[in-house]
Amino acid sequence: MQKDKFTSKQLEKLTGLKIRTSHYYVEAGILTPDLQGATGTGTIRYYSVVNLMEAEIISYFIGFGLPKRVIASFFASLKKDNSRSKLDPFEILKCDGDISLFFLPDIKNEQVFHSFVSSKMDHQYLRDIDFKDYDLYPIRLTVNLKLMAKKLIEKLEGFDL
Repeated sequence: MQKDKFTSKQLEKLTGLKIRTSHYYVEAGILTPDLQGATGTGTIRYYSVVNLMEAEIISYFIGFGLPKRVIASFFASLKKDNSRSKLDPFEILKCDGDISLFFLPDIKNEQVFHSFVSSKMDHQYLRDIDFKDYDLYPIRLTVNLKLMAKKLIEKLEGFDL
């Protein structure tokens, strides 16, 4: 069963991202309801399945203790090249092998590299980037989207809508 419209309360139950926290990230422009944003006091926000994956990723990042500005820069990089559509959990599960999303922050140029990769492509992608012009954090943050999508869809199937 595939539902395509979720309220803030449903988003919280499915992803664990508290309503107040999701509203905080919406107000900051990091999480943008795809279907209907709040248009005034008492209006309902409606989120898509892509928004649910974004909320899962935000929860994951919060769990690592990442500050909001870092999370914002990661999501800005996804919005910049319209990569958000690749976060559809149903499409992710159709892909062969593990699909990961990784981020490499560049301090010098105030940008973030991101890439969607299969487990086989990961190291090749890193070899294709000429890093000499970048001042990268000594970290690479990787999100296993396949596992995250699988867990989210399992929750959706057992969720009373």
